[in-house]
Amino acid sequence: MSNHYHLVLHVDRDQTKQWTDRDVIQRWGTLFTKSVAALIVDGQSLTPRQKEPVDLQVNTWRERLSDISGFMCCINEPLALGE
Repeated sequence: MSNHYHLVLHVDRDQTKQWTDRDVIQRWGTLFTKSVAALIVDGQSLTPRQKEPVDLQVNTWRERLSDISGFMCCINEPLALGE
């Protein structure tokens, strides 16, 4: 059948916890459009006021990068849109 697929996945949550913020931002940036957090990767320093929301965003990305449901959404979205 061409309308489904099978995957075997393993998420190593211990490894994702060891990623630096830079690692998380780079990995997220390969999948999605970069945001202000990309400034860290580009070597720019942020003020404490800028860094706080970036830290929150990076923590969210870290969780999503280790979430199988999020992965499946990324796979299914283009299929659902007919791309």
